[in-house]
Amino acid sequence: MKSGYFHTSDDAHLYYEVRGKGSPLLLVHGWQCSHVFWQRNVDVLAEDFCVVTLDLRGHGNSSKGLHGITIRQFAKDIHDLIEFLGLDNVVLMGWSMGGPTVLSYFKQFGSKHLKGLGLIDMTPFPFSPEPWNTQGLHGYNIDGFNAQVHRLIHDRLAYFEVFATNIFRNGKRPEGTEWVVEEFKKLPLNLISSSKILYVSAINNKKPAFSVAKYYLQKKLVLIYQGRMAIFMTLS
Repeated sequence: MKSGYFHTSDDAHLYYEVRGKGSPLLLVHGWQCSHVFWQRNVDVLAEDFCVVTLDLRGHGNSSKGLHGITIRQFAKDIHDLIEFLGLDNVVLMGWSMGGPTVLSYFKQFGSKHLKGLGLIDMTPFPFSPEPWNTQGLHGYNIDGFNAQVHRLIHDRLAYFEVFATNIFRNGKRPEGTEWVVEEFKKLPLNLISSSKILYVSAINNKKPAFSVAKYYLQKKLVLIYQGRMAIFMTLS
């Protein structure tokens, strides 16, 4: 395994890890998470791919500066990492907030360095009133969103415990997952609410992330679709 830090174009210091050999597969974690959340996936994937993970700025082991906590900048950071590592024909996959980040990459850089895009368990528009949307913010639930931000600011440890349970299948948190909350804590309080707000604002139905996803669906470029929230698309 190779690991270390690289400097982004605006001088943030971001942590990354590389495992395996083969075609590059870059995995982008979700909001307030880190590269550690891929730990059950990377070893198996590394048998066939060169698997790259990172901590987005503000998250995990990466620098905690106040600037650049936006979906657009996260995508730029990924572009910087791809060029730093000299990668090409990358399959870029994003989970949760990583999904809009991946789509923002395509919006900004097109297919540069990419072979494919993947979206994992994400909702392009969490306020959508459509039946497919199982998000708690379904139906333009602004009061629910404000309540989430309030809990994050005023009782974040309790929020972390609930969130840590909800990210697991059927809302059942397995034993030995105390590390989940510890990783959440690495996103500082002064960045938590701002990143949450930016995440949601970046993925409403008039913004690039949703527009790009809608474009792919309309153009029938989605090759694999499982359930509602797992999409893989090639860029050829």
